[in-house]
Amino acid sequence: MLPIENDTPLNVDFEGPVSHFLGLKFQITKYDDGHVDIFLSQEAATTKLIQSSGLSNDSTSTKHTPYRSGHPVDAIPMESDLPLSERQCLQNQLQTIVGSLIWLSIQTRPDIATITNIIAQYCHCPSYGHIDAAKHVIRYLKGTTSLGIQFSSHDNTNIESFVHYPVDPSQLLPLLSDANWGPQDASIPKPTDFPILLDLWKSRSISGFIIWLSAPLHWMSKR
Repeated sequence: MLPIENDTPLNVDFEGPVSHFLGLKFQITKYDDGHVDIFLSQEAATTKLIQSSGLSNDSTSTKHTPYRSGHPVDAIPMESDLPLSERQCLQNQLQTIVGSLIWLSIQTRPDIATITNIIAQYCHCPSYGHIDAAKHVIRYLKGTTSLGIQFSSHDNTNIESFVHYPVDPSQLLPLLSDANWGPQDASIPKPTDFPILLDLWKSRSISGFIIWLSAPLHWMSKR
């Protein structure tokens, strides 16, 4: 029995190690030295999104992150002359995809948080280019369906090399970033590139944070 705030006992039944919960798959590994790894993934939800988007037979993208963040999406031309019925069809399609991407991005896939936030800003008036951008993210997910989040009681040397000091796996570690001041395409344009002017609201920085407790515990990334 577990106590609650008013000291009333709460009966709880434990039916063995958790394997699935709300669409999340749990893989638990116990070691002889007492350490434990818990890996969370959403392969089933990702596969369902791939199939519902008609991309089961499409090629995949296995880049480290979806490259279409910021400027490439913002530069997609708006098709304001589309018939109302066609516009509503695009809205429904993009909103459905974005809803699935949001679910993945807030659960086990922080790597798509930025691009999901940017694409979501066009749900009210999408063009075919925005649908293509969203499908590009799905192709990236198709090439990385096995990725997820792993919590471990072991020391994490990767995060320690990133922050340059030892990390206690039992302590919260907040990290903050404010990247890309100005246009989201921060690279230096080539002399032969055609100049592209973006609206003022499209040239804002992208800010984000992550709270780390042995692994990503909570995060956010948005314009």
